[in-house]
Amino acid sequence: MSSKNVVENPSFTALFRKFNTSFAKTKAANLKLFAKLYYASSYQPDLLNQAVQVTFDELIAAWDFIQQRQPRTAKIQFSNSQDDFAAHQGNATFIYVLADDMPFIVDSIRQELNQQGVSIKAINNCVINVERGAVKKLAKAKFAMASLKRIEGDALASKKTESVICFRCQQLPISQHEAVEKGLRETLKQVAAAVGDYPAMCQRAEALRQNLLTAGRHFPVASGEVQESSKFIKWLLDNHFTFLGYEQYRIKSSRSGPTIELDKDSLLGISKYKSGLKAKVAMSSLAKGTGELILQKKICEFAKSATRSKVHRPGYYDYVLIKEFDAKGKVSVEHRFVGLYTSSVYFRTVSEIPLLREKVDEVLQLSGFKPNSHSIKDLLQSINV
Repeated sequence: MSSKNVVENPSFTALFRKFNTSFAKTKAANLKLFAKLYYASSYQPDLLNQAVQVTFDELIAAWDFIQQRQPRTAKIQFSNSQDDFAAHQGNATFIYVLADDMPFIVDSIRQELNQQGVSIKAINNCVINVERGAVKKLAKAKFAMASLKRIEGDALASKKTESVICFRCQQLPISQHEAVEKGLRETLKQVAAAVGDYPAMCQRAEALRQNLLTAGRHFPVASGEVQESSKFIKWLLDNHFTFLGYEQYRIKSSRSGPTIELDKDSLLGISKYKSGLKAKVAMSSLAKGTGELILQKKICEFAKSATRSKVHRPGYYDYVLIKEFDAKGKVSVEHRFVGLYTSSVYFRTVSEIPLLREKVDEVLQLSGFKPNSHSIKDLLQSINV
C-alpha cells in the first residue's frame, strides 16, 4: 500500500486529527510522517476496521521504542497487550526490533520466530534515517526517505539508517521471552556478519577467478575445466549466489597421512560463528569418501550442508569448493564458500550453468540416445527438474 493510500484512509484522517489534539505541532508532524512509513505495508482493510485508539496506541508504542538505542547494538523489546488494547487486538505479544538496516533482516527474523514456534499475526516495518546525540536519544526525526537534515547547534554523535520492525504475535509467556530474544540476537549477529563481509567474499572469489586465468594452465586438469571453472565463478558473482560465509583450508602431508588445516584468519561472514570447526583434522578421520573428494584433482566441487541457514531463507546451506594446486600437481588449498543459490537459479536450465552444462552433455552422450530424439529430450527434462 502506497503512502498516498495511507493518507486517504479514513482511519488515518481521524488518527492524524488525534495527533494534532494530543501533541505539539512538531511532534504531531513527526508522528504523521512516521505513521505513513510504519503502516505503508499494512493491509488496508485491517486498518479501516481497527479502532482509532488502537492504531494511536500502536504507533505511540513504536515511537517511544525508537527514541533511544545504544550504537552497534540491536534493541529488542517484548510487550504483551492488555486491558482495552487487548479487547481490540486479542491477547498478543508485540516484539519490537530496532537495528542497523541490513538486507535480509526482516525475513531472517521472521524465520527465526517461525522456527521457535512463534505464531506471527502481523508485521510492521520501515527504514528510517536518524541522527542520535551523545546520549543515544533520537535527535532528529524527519521520517522521509531522504537523509535527515542536521539540527543546527546539536553535537550529534551519529547519523545512520535504522530498521524498525514490530511483529504482532500470538501471546507468548514471559518465560519464553529470554529464549526468543537469544535466538533473535544470534540471527542478527549472523546477518550482520554475512552482510558486512559480503564484499570481501566476492573479492576473494574474483581473486580465485583471476588466478585461474593466469595460472590455471599449470593446474593438473584439462584446459576446458579451467575455462569452465572460471566462467562458473563469474556466473556465481553475477547475482546467482548469495555469499554468506568463507573458510580456507590448507592440505598438508605428514608421515601419518594428509591433514586439512583451517586458516582461522580467513573466516568471513557466518563462518566466524560456526561451531565445530577444528584447527587440524586428519583426512583418515573424515567420513568415508570425504578425504578422496578433497584430494581429487578437480578445481570446483559442490556440497550441501545438513544445517539450515539463519540468514535470508531457511534452506540448507550450499557449499562451493574451489581448489589450488602445488608445483607437484597436488591439492594444496581448499576455499569453501558457504551460501545460497539465488532464486533465479531455480528457473534456469542446467545447460545455462557453466560446469554443470558439461556434465549434462557427458550424461546425454553416455545415454546412447540419438540427438534430438524423444528419449533424449525426456532425459534432459528430467535432469532440469
